[in-house]
Amino acid sequence: MDCSSKTKVVQRDYSKGIVYVLPGTVQKLLVDRIIEDNKIYFILKKTNEMEFRIYQATYVIPNNWIKNTSRYISVGGKLYPLLFDFDDSFANTETAEEFLNDYKQGIYKRTQAGIVREHLYQIDFTFYGEILYEGFGE
Repeated sequence: MDCSSKTKVVQRDYSKGIVYVLPGTVQKLLVDRIIEDNKIYFILKKTNEMEFRIYQATYVIPNNWIKNTSRYISVGGKLYPLLFDFDDSFANTETAEEFLNDYKQGIYKRTQAGIVREHLYQIDFTFYGEILYEGFGE
């Protein structure tokens, strides 16, 4: 019997996901900057009417948002989990199933967790792909 520990690789089900495609200039910066790591996810934030910020982040232990998201960003033909900046304001940390089970039992709880965005690699850009800032910010 083999006593070595084996890591179980869980494949994501992309069949019902939404793929976000950023302008080509932003894609190029991300492709050049990304570290090949399956623990990467992205956070998208709208900063102005036609301006956005994308953060590249890594996780040690994925939270429910990362594990269960059906939003993905395409970077170099690979899909990465995508969160929105307002997920930490409004999204529950429970899965939808857990939330509905609690609600059916008369339990209405709002559980939240913050997304730390300090010192992450970010790109600020316009809807049309003009790069406004690139680097480590906030």
